[in-house]
Amino acid sequence: MDLTQDEATELVSDDGFFGITQTSDRVANFVFSFAGNDLEKLQKGRDGIVQGFEEANKLFGGNLPEISYKTQERTLALIDGKIDSIKNLKDELKSE
Repeated sequence: MDLTQDEATELVSDDGFFGITQTSDRVANFVFSFAGNDLEKLQKGRDGIVQGFEEANKLFGGNLPEISYKTQERTLALIDGKIDSIKNLKDELKSE
C-alpha cells in the first residue's frame, strides 16, 4: 500500500492509529484482557512489555524514535495505574 506523507503523518499523530494514545491503549488493554484483576499477571505482563521494549531498543542500537519512548511510558503508566487501583481497593477492604 502506498502512503502519502500526510497519510503517514496522520497515522502517527496524537490521535492516529499508531500514535501514542491508541497504541498504548491497545498494548495495555492486551495485558488487561489476560490479566484481569490478578496482580501477579498484571506485573508479568508489565515485565514482558519492558523486556520487549529493551530488546527492540538494543536491536535498533539504543536509538528508537521518540514516539516509542513516549508510548512505552504511557503504556506502563496505564498498567501501573490499574495495579495501584487494585492494591488500594484491597487495602480498603482490609481496613474495613
